[in-house]
Amino acid sequence: MTPRQRSSIAWIGALLGLALLGYGLFVDDIPQWRVQLLVGLWLLSLLPRAAISQRAPVAARGMGRLALVFGLGFTAVALQLAREQISQASTIHERAAALLQPAAAQQPDSALTLRPADRTALGDGRVWPVATAAITRGTILDRNGVVLAMTQSGRRVYPNPDLGQIVGFQSRLYPASGRWRGCAPDAR
Repeated sequence: MTPRQRSSIAWIGALLGLALLGYGLFVDDIPQWRVQLLVGLWLLSLLPRAAISQRAPVAARGMGRLALVFGLGFTAVALQLAREQISQASTIHERAAALLQPAAAQQPDSALTLRPADRTALGDGRVWPVATAAITRGTILDRNGVVLAMTQSGRRVYPNPDLGQIVGFQSRLYPASGRWRGCAPDAR
């Protein structure tokens, strides 16, 4: 095959790959989207693979192929995120709204049925997210009597916010990392 024919095939494949990926962003079926993503990225990779010169040193070809693999991986992640945040936003919103409804209120013949594993049932009909504001928590002191965490007006306050993630409240809804909104300013 001549280099001109190889280049023409690569350009046609790249255009078909872009069209397949663009169409796949709006497909509702997840397995079909994954197949379109893989085939589209493979077709899109034909153009850079044709550009990698066979006359280049082995190390340069290897680095070019490695860069291509990483580039395609980042492209796949970016496309998946764009699909979920743009074209699938309404579906995700409906699933989140269904999670907040009690299990008894869910329609059994609904197109959006949730598995029991999708929710965290507490046994009395309440579901995730669990209301944690009603929990009364005491003051946490270190061995010298210095206050590390206390409750003021129903809010948890950490006099030293850097220690908040160590002595702080654990929850599935609010992870224990970083600075929290309820932290008092640094007392330094």
